[in-house]
Amino acid sequence: MVIRKKTKIKKGYKNKPFNKWFIFKYIILLFLVIISLFALLFGAVYIGIFGPLPTKTDLESIKNEESSLILASDGSVIGRVFAENRTNIRWDEVPKHLVDALVSTEDKRYFSHQGVDGRSILRVLFKSILLGDRNAGGGSTLSQQLIKNLFGRDDHSFMSMPVNKIRESIIATRLEEMYSKEEILLLYFNSVPFGEEVYGIEVAASRYFGKHAKELNTQESAVLVGLLKANTYYSPRLHPENALKRRNQILELMADEGYLTPMEKDSLENTPLGLNYSNLQINVPAGYFVHQVKKQAREILNNLKDQNLNYDLEKDGLRVYTTLNVDLQKMAEAAVKKQLAIMQPLLDKQLKQGKARVAWLRNQPDSIKKSAAYNKPHPIEVVTPDEVKTLDMSYVDSLWYYTSMLQAAVLITDPVTGEVLTWIGGNNFRSLPYDQVLAKRQAASTFKPLMYAAALEVGYTPCSYLENSQKTYDNYENWSPENYDHTSSEDTQVAL
Repeated sequence: MVIRKKTKIKKGYKNKPFNKWFIFKYIILLFLVIISLFALLFGAVYIGIFGPLPTKTDLESIKNEESSLILASDGSVIGRVFAENRTNIRWDEVPKHLVDALVSTEDKRYFSHQGVDGRSILRVLFKSILLGDRNAGGGSTLSQQLIKNLFGRDDHSFMSMPVNKIRESIIATRLEEMYSKEEILLLYFNSVPFGEEVYGIEVAASRYFGKHAKELNTQESAVLVGLLKANTYYSPRLHPENALKRRNQILELMADEGYLTPMEKDSLENTPLGLNYSNLQINVPAGYFVHQVKKQAREILNNLKDQNLNYDLEKDGLRVYTTLNVDLQKMAEAAVKKQLAIMQPLLDKQLKQGKARVAWLRNQPDSIKKSAAYNKPHPIEVVTPDEVKTLDMSYVDSLWYYTSMLQAAVLITDPVTGEVLTWIGGNNFRSLPYDQVLAKRQAASTFKPLMYAAALEVGYTPCSYLENSQKTYDNYENWSPENYDHTSSEDTQVAL
């Protein structure tokens, strides 16, 4: 038998009704407090307490920095000089499917809102913040993203995110009042970063597909728009699988929005990436020549300052036209690689037979010869006649590798105009920038064709005789050329 003690219920608590009205008033009060705090924060940002907002004049004079292009004789780009690697384009050079891909992915209601999308903000508030759904997407419109790209964000400690979001919303609304939707899209396409120091769709199209933005097809546009979410993770060069998956997601979104039919979407999803990667900062065509052009261009611009003409080679989008013949340059480079591939093994064999490395190593400091670290093999990037390769060798091995390396230089000019048609200053400009064309070495017999040609032009013949006496040329800094053995004889003559 179980005996339980009867619990007394305190008077006044029996069957007391749940006060729902109190909870409702608490929620309303909390909501009003949040609204009030937001209004105060909005007002503080609006009047400039967290920093001045761009003025109407600032927004009217938006201008992206643009890289200057160095062009070969056929108009192809052989070099870029930039603070930000960007080439601006016009609206008529933007393909429609590129706009469709961007709007479908980043801002579906772009053409209906006025800079801020209330529905997107609510979605982020409830799904991302309250429910913790990281895949809910962002709430910034294309106009707000453009403001972030153009003006950046300031650090306000724990207030940074709400302050910057409010700031971008205010400026985006003003921007929409001043520019058309097409003008805003053009500003966006010309300013958005794609990673790898690439800004704007024109340079991105050139970097990843080797073409102008206006030449992009639908799937290529989807690849580049996909890069905007995460430049590295969706890079078609570094992570082609991620880029392909992201591209197909964007094609799906374009189909959902009616920009593609289901059949078109299915067909495009089965195409390869078609990457045609080219980075002029790494694989520099005619790098030695481009370097000289940059130096001369800067000298010309500095001289123009005396005439009150101020240009910035890195920011003003100048075009530098050169006489380089791309086809001739490629043929010369191929000839150099072929010859070096033949001659380098012969030199290596000769140096090995002569024990040249032993003699060279004997002259190196003890810190190199006796160091275990310097003599331990590890992956090292080295220049070969064909390309840059990673080989396993020690630090000492790499020193000898470059000491015994053959290099070649080629300079081809137009004999009538003096225009430079081909310039190869060495084996690899990025790794070996010293220009062999400008090296101060004896020309030896390579000068003879030039001398004979000049002599024939002024009337000399192969049967002409010259005095074998030493002369000094006052007009050339008292230059006094000598025979190899430093001898001369005034009573003899030599044939041309």
